[in-house]
Amino acid sequence: MDKFLPSQKPPGNLNAKKIPQFVSFGFDDNEKSGFTQEKGTEGMKWAVDTFVSRKNPDGTNCSCAFYFNTKYITKDGAEEPPHLVKKSWKHAMDSGCEIGCHTHSHFNGSKFTVDEWLFEMNKCMDILAKPYIDGDDSEHSGIGIAKDKIKSFRTPFVAYNANMLKAAEKMGFVYDCSLEEGFQDGQDGTNFYFPYTLDEGSPGNKYIHSQNPEKEEVGRHAGIWEIPAYVFIVPPDELCEKYGVKKGLRKKCASLNDFFNERDGKITGFDYNTFVPFQMTADEFIATLKHTLDLRINGNRAPFFVGGHTGIYAQGYESEPEILISEHERRRVIEEFLDYALGKPEVFIAAPIKIIDWMRNPKEL
Repeated sequence: MDKFLPSQKPPGNLNAKKIPQFVSFGFDDNEKSGFTQEKGTEGMKWAVDTFVSRKNPDGTNCSCAFYFNTKYITKDGAEEPPHLVKKSWKHAMDSGCEIGCHTHSHFNGSKFTVDEWLFEMNKCMDILAKPYIDGDDSEHSGIGIAKDKIKSFRTPFVAYNANMLKAAEKMGFVYDCSLEEGFQDGQDGTNFYFPYTLDEGSPGNKYIHSQNPEKEEVGRHAGIWEIPAYVFIVPPDELCEKYGVKKGLRKKCASLNDFFNERDGKITGFDYNTFVPFQMTADEFIATLKHTLDLRINGNRAPFFVGGHTGIYAQGYESEPEILISEHERRRVIEEFLDYALGKPEVFIAAPIKIIDWMRNPKEL
């Protein structure tokens, strides 16, 4: 059983300047297929093709992870014909992307029992494992993935509790990616923790619990990895122009959300948070991603994980009308950032499970 305690130093006592800088994207929900549009460029299909069409420095295809909640391939939750969503999910699997579990119903489970979590996890897994039948809208088909190929879980709404991780252990998941990390004082983007197992709990979770006791401390869960939801760091005034935006981005963020700390510039590391509560433009989000990446590269090179939702990048994402920019501009964020990151020879775009493989057997560039 793995045991990797939280550490701000690279595994294997390697020199930080000689290891890969991993960047990893994980997309939740994934209700928009991309196959309903003439050019097939939106939602899931756009996301898959955007990653696998790009190459890492060693010539391998870039990849990412998709955490599915399976109500979107049933008539109960369908925003599109379920067979088109299934088709897009199978396209992700066939393209070599990682497939993870995000429950079936997408409920807020912060008060769930272990059995309630297990029901949601198992229902998701059961539906995904059903054979793929092209054009079938019923619950008799899924994407045909073997259950032992699904190694990860993310909770909806970042709404976790200790029971969630107990259930994840029972399910045999290799890792969870629901706990936030990096809000602690003294962590500035150059010294985040590398992924760790939960043998001694999560330092990020312990800190958040200390600040907000309603966020439950999850405790110890031997052997299960945590791929944290690391914070983004908004560039300070003296660096804004370097990244192509006007000074005052942190002040703008503080004016929109009184919990934002202008001194450290930290926000929860999901695209939804930047586009909705912080109302960022494309250039402002790109600047934030670039700055957060550069801090890591010049620091300890802890992996950089970006939380996303493919539906945000599709036409007709209308649940949040306060988003200021078009789907074309939203897609530009990801495309431009990927090209920026891959312009650096030390950067590799990889799915989280591949980064855990590297953690177990770390090697220099």
